[in-house]
Amino acid sequence: MKTAVKNVLLTKIQNIYEISKNSELDDKIISSLKTDLKIVSSYLNVELREALFFSIILNINFDGDSAYFKDLYRHFKIPSIKMISEMDNIEILVNKGYLVKKSGRDRNNEVHTNKYFTVKSQLSKAIVKGLPCPTFDAYTIESTTDLLEKIHEQISARLEDNISIEELDNETTKLVNEYPNFIFFKAIKKFELSFEESMFYYFVIWKSILGIQGIAPNPLVNSITDSSRESVKFTQGLYNGVNSLISIGLVESRNSGFLNDIEFYLTDKSIEILATDSIVVSSGTISNNNTMKADKISSKTLFYNEKENEQLSNLKGLLMEEKYADLKERLNSKNLPLSLNVLLFGGPGTGKTESVLQLAKSSGREIIKIDISSTKSKWFGESEKLIKNIFKDYAEYSKKCDLTPILLFNEADAILSKRTTSGDSSTQKTENAIQNILLEELENFEGIFFATTNLAQNLDGAFDRRFLYKVEFAKPELKQRISIWESKLADLSASEYEKLATQFEFSGGQIENIARKCEINQVLYGNLPSFETIESFCLSENNGRVKNGIGFMRRENTELKNEFKL
Repeated sequence: MKTAVKNVLLTKIQNIYEISKNSELDDKIISSLKTDLKIVSSYLNVELREALFFSIILNINFDGDSAYFKDLYRHFKIPSIKMISEMDNIEILVNKGYLVKKSGRDRNNEVHTNKYFTVKSQLSKAIVKGLPCPTFDAYTIESTTDLLEKIHEQISARLEDNISIEELDNETTKLVNEYPNFIFFKAIKKFELSFEESMFYYFVIWKSILGIQGIAPNPLVNSITDSSRESVKFTQGLYNGVNSLISIGLVESRNSGFLNDIEFYLTDKSIEILATDSIVVSSGTISNNNTMKADKISSKTLFYNEKENEQLSNLKGLLMEEKYADLKERLNSKNLPLSLNVLLFGGPGTGKTESVLQLAKSSGREIIKIDISSTKSKWFGESEKLIKNIFKDYAEYSKKCDLTPILLFNEADAILSKRTTSGDSSTQKTENAIQNILLEELENFEGIFFATTNLAQNLDGAFDRRFLYKVEFAKPELKQRISIWESKLADLSASEYEKLATQFEFSGGQIENIARKCEINQVLYGNLPSFETIESFCLSENNGRVKNGIGFMRRENTELKNEFKL
């Protein structure tokens, strides 16, 4: 058995965090931690004091929190005024691109106390994996796309009321003036758009680049105009075609077909201008980020009970091309919907999503995985359009595939649950609208559709008949749990596998969590965890409960207190 190499850097960062607690940030702490700080400072190419603050922030992040200003001065047990004098060291880390800095709710505070910090995920992952420090250029804008993204960040800040209209105007003007030679911005400069027109245009462009087609004017117009009167005037100008964006031919309006709303799209003229700067506008709901080729899916052995195994074996057979082609022919001959809609439901970690991936792999089909949380847009109307675009793009994408791909709505609880009949909040209206659109799309769907959910008992009755197959995933039984433990952890004895499976009625996902903790244990301490340590991980995963002959009892375990922290 190979012994993992100890991650020295991670150990030093953790040591710095522990020793610097309540140190009052005097010079002695820098001196006492000099050896550890040198390793961190060398890795990041920063000074010792900067390495100290980086280590504190990273540890706070590993605990699942952003590092707020108050967290820093409380860690050192110093007055807040002293912490303010140290903020230049943290700003250096921000400027190097190591940290992301954001502001809290008090936007008028200019002395750092409303700021919070997170280490860039690319850097924290590199540290955990023992990789070289990645290079960052925090503020470099290299293309028109980069600049449009920065402008959209400012518009989003305005939409969230985090900055004023004046600040939005100043910041976007500054950004555009810094890059006068970008082809797209040179091209539109001649149109002499107003501030409001420019903001609306940039917003429509960026949403179009992301694949969100059709933009309603509000609440954006309300956020970029000074008064209700100006907002109405601007919106009416868009509707009546007198706004410069419409009259010049950069944006066009269309009836959305949803409550007779008017939406705005980029014209061919705008798309051509963007193309001169190598920017391609497409719907974007299906991309390399959410498609998986069958040969790229890793094979994984899953363990089912008898009922699950029978149902999934039937599905596996139906997805084989010869059987699937026969199914479509039979459905077509009887004027039945040409869809294979499947619902997989059960508790978290029971293998629903992985089962879809393995079915896709065995049948040689691509899988298009949609994260439902990404369709729960903050602004009313956008989510509904995204759902429609997903099915529209699936139909177009299917025509290009040799085999019909699988469309997967993962963790679809939010849009499959019972529709709300009481209340009239915008959130309820949006969720009901999404569900109505999904019902309509599934009624006319042609293809292979899978949805996973943890809460099938809350399934809206209207969805029930849309699913041809409904497969329930139970928590694994003792025999399955033993097999899962054997597949995830090596070098335990048969009796130890059985002991773990008997004491802890875990799902496959929970067992995988324990396996990950064992891997991290090797990274931190350079050796495999003992069986007792594995038991302590299990107790932590199970909130200190262990199964006895009757049920579950709570067991005190001092090792829990010593479990590693990241």
